[in-house]
Amino acid sequence: MTVANRSPKRENLLQAARSLLHRQGLRATTLADVAVESGVPLGNMYYYFKTKESLAAAVIESRLGEMEESLTAAGQSSDPRARLENYLQAMLPLADQLARYGCPYGCLAQELVRMGGAIGRKGASLLEKQRDWLTAQFAAMGAGRRQAGELGLELQASMHGAIVLGLGLGDPEVIRVRLKALMTWIDGLDVREVGLAR
Repeated sequence: MTVANRSPKRENLLQAARSLLHRQGLRATTLADVAVESGVPLGNMYYYFKTKESLAAAVIESRLGEMEESLTAAGQSSDPRARLENYLQAMLPLADQLARYGCPYGCLAQELVRMGGAIGRKGASLLEKQRDWLTAQFAAMGAGRRQAGELGLELQASMHGAIVLGLGLGDPEVIRVRLKALMTWIDGLDVREVGLAR
């Protein structure tokens, strides 16, 4: 990592970009917006990020690191069922923010995938990493490869569906209720029977 990559100015720019991309999306965010939000002069910004795409790529890497931390925290239990429930439990305090701006991973991935190319593939990696981890927990519960994949996808779709619905209705309680329902579903799940979360 170069000195420029460790710079406090770069970190300020990155944190500002993370916040702005979550609140208003990449398309609506300009480099000037990020400079103002971060307090770093626009002229200095080009030393760290020459294009909006390079800034978006750095945000993706930052979000992947953040996700890795949350998965590691959730994964402290030896019980894969508890790991899944820990992951959902950690989302509950974020319900107000999620109902206001959506999922920082899902919204960013959706916008970047529409752009296509390398940046689109990097955006998709956010959701792929999450799904892979969810699938691995179901496999550790004893589900076969195909079943674990179906269950991982079902849980991911249910989580993101709850967030989209909460965002669309402007109601964080929708998110909280659905996350708790998913925890109950996981708690009573028989991995030999692949079915929809109720």
